Amino acid sequence: NSMFIDENGSLWTFGRGDYGALGNNNGGASSVPVKVINANVTQTAGGLHRTFAIKNDGSLWSVGSNTTGALGDGTTNNLTSFQQVVNSNVNSVAAGRYHTLFTKTGGSLWGMGTGQGFGESGNQLNPLKFVDANVTKFDAGNNHTLFVKTDGSLWAVGGNANGELGDGSNTGRNDPVMIFGSDVVDVAAGNDFSA
Repeated sequence: NSMFIDENGSLWTFGRGDYGALGNNNGGASSVPVKVINANVTQTAGGLHRTFAIKNDGSLWSVGSNTTGALGDGTTNNLTSFQQVVNSNVNSVAAGRYHTLFTKTGGSLWGMGTGQGFGESGNQLNPLKFVDANVTKFDAGNNHTLFVKTDGSLWAVGGNANGELGDGSNTGRNDPVMIFGSDVVDVAAGNDFSA
């Protein structure tokens, strides 16, 4: 599925609506864009059958597949209409295959779902803070997490079967490992690779 924000801050979605991912209240597909939030959206992100929106008050909203708890509403129930899961201070969001990440004011990094690493077991149904501060960029892959800190250091955690953590091994990590010590300005996580 796809989504975009128009100049008025409205969120539009279209494509497959499996598990309610479009947020159009019915879980169906749409071959044309449908307005699902009227105003005040500043950022959006899409994961596997999930859509997220940040509003200008810093609130985080989610909809769609929730089998791993990746919507962060404390349940594993799928949602067909957007529900607020964080009420303030969210400034960026990224959705992986089975987990979701977001940062708050001050650069703290939070996550929910499964597969993000950080030593969690099972599904994390509510947002959990993984890094206290200073995260500037981050991304969620298939089964791993990458983040950059204000000092330009790059960190990786989670699954590593294909070497996607970049630490010279194929060993998964439950605790973040530093890949570069400085000069990194951005990062992206693919399905089983990183850039």
